[in-house]
Amino acid sequence: MFIKPVFAQNGIIRRTLNLASANAIVRGLGFLQRIWMARLLGPEGLGLYQMALPTLTAVSTLVVSGLPVAASRRMAAQHGRNQAPDGTRNAAMRFAFILSCTLSAGMALAALPLAIWWFRQPDMAWTVLLYAPCVIFQALSAMESAWCYAHGDTQTSAIALLIEQSARIAFIGIISFLWLPRAPSLRVALCVTCLSLAETLALGIQQRQVRKKHPHNPKTRKLRETKALIKEGAPPTAGRFLASLLGALLATMIPAKLIAGGLPRLAAIEALGALTGIVLPMLMLPMIISSAMGTVLIPELARLQAQQNLKKIHLLCRRALLTSVLTASAAGLLLYFCANQACALFGQPGAAGLLRMCVPLLLPMAFHHTTNSLLQGLGRQNQALLGVLVGDALYLTAAYMFTGRTALPMGGYVIGMAVGEVVSCILQGGAAWYYTRAGRYRLL
Repeated sequence: MFIKPVFAQNGIIRRTLNLASANAIVRGLGFLQRIWMARLLGPEGLGLYQMALPTLTAVSTLVVSGLPVAASRRMAAQHGRNQAPDGTRNAAMRFAFILSCTLSAGMALAALPLAIWWFRQPDMAWTVLLYAPCVIFQALSAMESAWCYAHGDTQTSAIALLIEQSARIAFIGIISFLWLPRAPSLRVALCVTCLSLAETLALGIQQRQVRKKHPHNPKTRKLRETKALIKEGAPPTAGRFLASLLGALLATMIPAKLIAGGLPRLAAIEALGALTGIVLPMLMLPMIISSAMGTVLIPELARLQAQQNLKKIHLLCRRALLTSVLTASAAGLLLYFCANQACALFGQPGAAGLLRMCVPLLLPMAFHHTTNSLLQGLGRQNQALLGVLVGDALYLTAAYMFTGRTALPMGGYVIGMAVGEVVSCILQGGAAWYYTRAGRYRLL
């Protein structure tokens, strides 16, 4: 009933299921990759990897968050008005390339200082240095995906995700049969090398398919498009970077707090690795439909805005929220009852209790994720960002305050997540209701 009229007419069911199916396979392959890595790195190496990853991905946030969303919206709106979006594509791609190259060079130069002063592990410099090229590949891949989504094509990006994840497993599997250094930090660097190689391969195949399916005019240039993209994409990009940076700071400070509270260093790093390397990725499995639907909704809402079809916008928003919450809740129940078996695959069955404690978070996560996409699709990226930033600020504060003061080592982290998700739901849900009910859209 809630999936039929608008979803079917606009092909949203087909596109969502295409992307959701690919995401499900990618997540399944991701679990294989994490199982390989958990057994390859060991508990300490996995903890070091989870300490480094938030810092590294914070830099990637600058090229894969606000700009691709703004580009996808603008290109989809131009399609809705029967205009050629080539100028927007070229402007976005050129800006993303220049920005990502600058960030990559900065990471390479900062590799050793970061390893010494931030991670307090000099060997981690190799990890930062080897991750630096990934920023360029991720930026180009995000822009190619935005071009596909604007055309209503989710299949090409889904295939690229599958290729990337399969290549990661293959490369990690290959190095596991080779001689490996004893130092966990050097093993982490090898795994990051595998990720970089996989992203390079996937990007090359994705670009080849995009040229065949959605050709564009590379000579079209519009300076005003670059300015418009920067104006729309810069605030959410800067905000998400700040939130990611604070999250990275928390990831490096949590083990220090646990150690100060009397927990051995190895146990503190292992506790962080169990939550962020095993439990949180498993929580993303029930979010597959919500994630895919959010990706499809952003350009679809932009098309409807360009056509000023407010009735369909209202229906789309309501049914998207209902579908997202129901599917995440149902999948969460299954994950709750299979927690022991899921954690045993990683060789850490003790994480099952922590996983069950986090399952109730899925309901607010699904609601928050979908309302965030709705606000972005309605051209309200700043309002979406405000809800995220306030929620993240409370999450980080609560996680830091309660860490080491609960029975479970990472119990404070979970309390912080709960506080942040609930606050984000209230703020973003209220904003989404206001803009859809009042008809206050930023028409393109």
